[in-house]
Amino acid sequence: MLSKNKSNDLNDGDDNLVKEQVEERDQRIRDGLAKIGEEGTAEELIEFYDKNAKEFEETRGLVRSNPGREHLARAVSRAVSDKSARLLECGAGTGAGAEYVFQQGFTNIDALEPSQGMLDIAKIKNIYKHIYCAAFQSDKQLDIQDDTYDALFFSASFLPGHLGVEHLPEMIRILKPGGVIIFNVADKYLLRAEEFKDGKLDSALQSFVADGRFESVSTERGPYRVQEDCNIYTIYIAK
Repeated sequence: MLSKNKSNDLNDGDDNLVKEQVEERDQRIRDGLAKIGEEGTAEELIEFYDKNAKEFEETRGLVRSNPGREHLARAVSRAVSDKSARLLECGAGTGAGAEYVFQQGFTNIDALEPSQGMLDIAKIKNIYKHIYCAAFQSDKQLDIQDDTYDALFFSASFLPGHLGVEHLPEMIRILKPGGVIIFNVADKYLLRAEEFKDGKLDSALQSFVADGRFESVSTERGPYRVQEDCNIYTIYIAK
């Protein structure tokens, strides 16, 4: 018979092995995502998400300690006082971000996500009121009426191949006057992504203030993932 300590040592070894395997799988998914986001087409990106949706959800629960989503949810709660306000999560994925926002007391949340595979998992969580299987496009409007939402939020979606500055005009269109956009951008993208680095993102956001479309842009620092930080942007739309 194994001693209690010996048994615990074996269990710890098994846990470490599983963790290593899951971390390897998670890194493989993230590497593939980064490559397609930078070099692939929108169709290839959606196909990648469809194919890996289950693994995204599984690894998120096992190793994707993501304090960024929780921190962003608190930023949403600070920016939007009315818990019945109509919110849209952009790039909703499997609903990971909305879970934290829901925990903050918000009950009127919709989802926008171009991957049906990701949405199939998100639906099971019963968080969203309405779900749109669609993507922001710079040259085409969404099937959403003007002035629909009080706030838009998204975590880990403002990055190459996903959401960018070119989609902000459409976000403004579907927001009510005085509405708010809350999102984060990881340091690795702020430092290396061509469209964000060297202060390009901040300059682009300030240009919307200068032309009167944004009332204000505020930035705070926060966690993104373990040992990785980000900027959290809170943008108020002109009234």
